[in-house]
Amino acid sequence: MSLRLAITVNPHPGNIQEILYPVLYTAELEGNVMRLYAGKILPATGMLVTIRNQALNREYKTRVEYDGVYIFDRVIPGRYQIFIEDKLTADLVLQPGDYLELETITLD
Repeated sequence: MSLRLAITVNPHPGNIQEILYPVLYTAELEGNVMRLYAGKILPATGMLVTIRNQALNREYKTRVEYDGVYIFDRVIPGRYQIFIEDKLTADLVLQPGDYLELETITLD
C-alpha cells in the first residue's frame, strides 16, 4: 500500500498564501433493525445493510451492531434504496450535510 499526499503545505514566515482545498459535504444515516424471534423483539445482530445509488453506481455496506444499530457516514448525497439482506426496505434522498435517523425496521 503506497501513501499518497493530497496536499502539501510549506509555511514561510511573513508569507500568507491562499490554499484552495475542495470540500464535498457528505451525509450520515443511522437506523435500527430488530427481528421477531420466539415472540420477542431482538436486535438483528450481524445482518447486512446496504444502501445503493443507481445513478452514481455507488453502494455502501455495513452490518447491524449488537444493539441493532447500523450507521453509514461519509455518504455522497443522492437518491438511495436501503436493503437488508437483499430485501428492499425503503427509498430515501440524502442532501449534503444531512443526518437522518430512520425509524426502526422490524423483520419477521
